[in-house]
Amino acid sequence: MEQEKHCWEQNPGCGKGIIICNSCPAFKANKSCWEFDWKEVARTCDPTVKDIWEKFAERRCIMLDCPVYNKHKKDIEDIMELFEHCHEF
Repeated sequence: MEQEKHCWEQNPGCGKGIIICNSCPAFKANKSCWEFDWKEVARTCDPTVKDIWEKFAERRCIMLDCPVYNKHKKDIEDIMELFEHCHEF
């Protein structure tokens, strides 16, 4: 079975080539957003990082009708929920 393309390959508007994608831990690990374990990132994030990721997800995932978000909506919403509760676990 053919492996699904990475998030940044499926959605060129995802942020590839801009600061947020280059600083994305999933991108650096060569994993798609829905495959990456975000718990440690969320656990250690400060409010500024949390705000950046929330705005990014809202603009790039939801508002741009991202094909990855449409396919992996539950996974991405779970990731967003982790960031909603930074430092609480």
